[in-house]
Amino acid sequence: MASTLALQVHSARLWDSLMDLAQIGATPKGGVRRLALTALDRQARDLVCSWFRGAGLS
Repeated sequence: MASTLALQVHSARLWDSLMDLAQIGATPKGGVRRLALTALDRQARDLVCSWFRGAGLS
């Protein structure tokens, strides 16, 4: 029988991370515009990758 993990989401940390990501390519009306393969896209991907590395992922 497989075991299961009880995972919990830290909602404040998740929100803060999403808001950090939303700053990259933010528009004046509150949206986000990051076209694929642009410098802003790369910056956003690098940020997410840094979170993954911080969690011990590769």
